[in-house]
Amino acid sequence: MTGGGTAGPLVTGGGNAGRSGGDTRQGSTLPKPFTAAEHEQRVRAVQRAMARHSFAALVVVDPANLYYLTGYNAWSFYMPQCLIVPADGDPHLFGRAMDMHGAHYTAHLPQERVHSYPEELVHRPDVHPFEWMTARAREVGVLPSATGATGSNGSNGSNGSNGTERALVAAETDAHFFSPRGYLALTAGLPHARVVDSGELVNWVRLVKSPAEQDMLRAAGRVADSVMTAALTHIAPGRRQCDVVAQIQAAQAHGAGDIGGDYPAIVPMLPTGPRAGTPHLTWSQETFVRGEATALELAGAHERYHAPIARTVSLGRPAAQLARCAPAPRPATATRRSPPCSRATA
Repeated sequence: MTGGGTAGPLVTGGGNAGRSGGDTRQGSTLPKPFTAAEHEQRVRAVQRAMARHSFAALVVVDPANLYYLTGYNAWSFYMPQCLIVPADGDPHLFGRAMDMHGAHYTAHLPQERVHSYPEELVHRPDVHPFEWMTARAREVGVLPSATGATGSNGSNGSNGSNGTERALVAAETDAHFFSPRGYLALTAGLPHARVVDSGELVNWVRLVKSPAEQDMLRAAGRVADSVMTAALTHIAPGRRQCDVVAQIQAAQAHGAGDIGGDYPAIVPMLPTGPRAGTPHLTWSQETFVRGEATALELAGAHERYHAPIARTVSLGRPAAQLARCAPAPRPATATRRSPPCSRATA
């Protein structure tokens, strides 16, 4: 591995196969749900949106957005990592050394655009991985490296104290896994630029779904239908909530027919009895009780694409208050029966 805080390319460490030499074994990559061309189109759409704001670069931290733009798919977001999209050119991925090997298996990224920081930067109180990543990104040219650097349209930024233009670098500052220390390290490494919030730029681009994404959503809908069917099949008075959740989670992983399930972004939520009206409660070891209501909030997922689904279940005759609420949605559904998740349009 490289040492200290010096920026360097992806390196081989320990007994793991490194990206620097490439893994040439047949079948060494995982099947990718989207083509490289589709990821390329998504990046260019993001860059067009960046141009409208005159952003010189975009620091992407949300793991869903990393997946959307590159295909990178690993449970590594608890450590500092980011994708940096320049105003022109190709994005580069930065992350922990042991995790960046996963980019070879999942992402549409060549070796030279994946950069790993040394393991000795992990959990350090005196240095932060974003110091390394910022320095490396400036070195390879995806972050502005000098005062006066601008976006591809030659404009923009803000005036510095000496009257020169300061490049605008957008970052996903409200992302769950972008810590205050990470933000401070990024801004400290870009004294010549102004770091601004991205305004969820990638998320807005993601609103327009491609035909391939619509297929993924319909597949996720089939999984969601299967998951809810499992929940309604196994929930019964006297059964422990945790045992029913085990069946729900098994259905989420199993999927539907030939469609494999993925891990969903939310755990099964099923507030029960007096707590049924309190959202976002998970399960316990308590048993289901006849006459009580349960609010099921579940999801089906396929290749990271989700279809949420919710139902209220009464075990036996519903309470009077619940019975009074039941007719409320009928006017909205009187003219057309709601289709199953798998038939919903994207």
